[in-house]
Amino acid sequence: MQKFAAGMVTGDVLAWSPKAGWQPAVTHPLSGANGVEVSPDGRWLYVSEWSARRLWKFSLDGMSAPQSIVVDFLPDNLRWTEHGTLLLTGQNAIPANVFGCEARHVTCAMGFTVIEIDPNDLTSHLLLRGGDQHFGGGTGAIFVGRSLWVGSFRGDQIARYIEITKKDGR
Repeated sequence: MQKFAAGMVTGDVLAWSPKAGWQPAVTHPLSGANGVEVSPDGRWLYVSEWSARRLWKFSLDGMSAPQSIVVDFLPDNLRWTEHGTLLLTGQNAIPANVFGCEARHVTCAMGFTVIEIDPNDLTSHLLLRGGDQHFGGGTGAIFVGRSLWVGSFRGDQIARYIEITKKDGR
């Protein structure tokens, strides 16, 4: 917990191949590496650094320097959309509050954020800030039509938000 709170290195992201087995996918140290997606062409790796509140873009061929953006929430899981953007969802909290909620085995009333990210330049568009006493602790999201479905790390509920405006106005 102390390492998360201080943004200290807690691990890395590994890649597996039949020839080399498990190897570090990137050389950059991370604190709370969590959500991971690979670009459809296999050139880029996107990693949410949970306790450091960053989203990273790494070149898998090592030809480009890593890029990142800072977000104002604990970025958790990533998901590609049908239009080639990334959804990033996470908690509006500090690590101690997230772990405390989990330890109590209760539905977390903490807020969450969902943003849509252009994977090329990492610009973002706020889609939703949510959470109340009935649903919170959002960790992942997916669009189904114009509805945004959000899952939580605690509890057995899914929230559905209708008529969400995407980055391109759809």
